[in-house]
Amino acid sequence: MEDTPTPIAEIDHGPSKFEVFLEENQKKLIILAVAVFLGVLAYVFFSGYGEMQEQQASAKMQTGEYQATIQEYPGTKSAAAATIFLADEKAQSSNQEGIDQLQGFGTQFTDYPGTPSATVRLGLRLLDEGKTDEAEAQLSSVLDSEEAAYIAPLAKLALGDIALKNGNKEKAKTLYTEVSKLDQDGSTEAIDTYSGFISQAKARLNLMNAKAPREVQPKPAVTPAAPEADKAEPAEQPATPEADEQPQEEKAADTEQADTPADADKNATPEENTTPEENQEKNSQVKP
Repeated sequence: MEDTPTPIAEIDHGPSKFEVFLEENQKKLIILAVAVFLGVLAYVFFSGYGEMQEQQASAKMQTGEYQATIQEYPGTKSAAAATIFLADEKAQSSNQEGIDQLQGFGTQFTDYPGTPSATVRLGLRLLDEGKTDEAEAQLSSVLDSEEAAYIAPLAKLALGDIALKNGNKEKAKTLYTEVSKLDQDGSTEAIDTYSGFISQAKARLNLMNAKAPREVQPKPAVTPAAPEADKAEPAEQPATPEADEQPQEEKAADTEQADTPADADKNATPEENTTPEENQEKNSQVKP
């Protein structure tokens, strides 16, 4: 049996690098773990608290207390919606008050889904007040935003109206055409979403392409000629049976009764044939 060789000496490697790291950073690791735990706890707490705040703000806003919702629950989605509703309410009595209510909305509620809609509303109200430059700036700010795709067509229509008013017909036509072609893909979603905007754009394009009516000189009035007197012929009167058609017996009687002047002289008495002088002489001779 062979003898097992005996090692001359054992090499001592000492503690591993991981063990050294843990020993040197033990306190730091404990502090980090505590911080992570507290962060998770805070996140859960604030998430629950924020959700509770949203629920309370929503309940108050639904009662119509818009100003109270904004003041008591600032930064919530319900406060953002209440701001828009309050602006619409104020605009009914004063358009300028509605504008003031929406000023700064975009910077205050950057993540709110209705921010593009509020921006377009602000632009349209500024346009109504004649503040064209401010309106154009507000309306243009939503054109490149993907979140504003649902309201961007309305902004383009308003920008086209501004361009047309300023005499830039080409820009106006371009903006109207872009809106009118939103349903080119034929998708049902596009048609349902943009049908109202598309019809408005096409109406504007038709109005732009319409030609002005040509002025036509009226023809001189023709006076009808009066009818000539010699051409007028009296209407023929129908013959009456009493005048034209007499019975044969009455005609024969009339013929027998009619005498000629010669026959009347033959039938006259001598006195009737003498003159008045001859009658006077005869009368004088008769007297004694």
